Amino acid sequence: MQQRRSNDGTRVTGTTPVGRATVVALCLDSDLDAIEVRQYWVEAGWHPPDEP
Repeated sequence: MQQRRSNDGTRVTGTTPVGRATVVALCLDSDLDAIEVRQYWVEAGWHPPDEP
């Protein structure tokens, strides 16, 4: 796994160099709008997705 989610499901952190670069390149953890939307998804039960 190259990325990991926070316990509340709203933040994404890279766990490898490629994962960290992906998080930065896609603004997965710095876009406040995306974090806010993830909070709504968590409340609705849509996020985080089930992992195999």
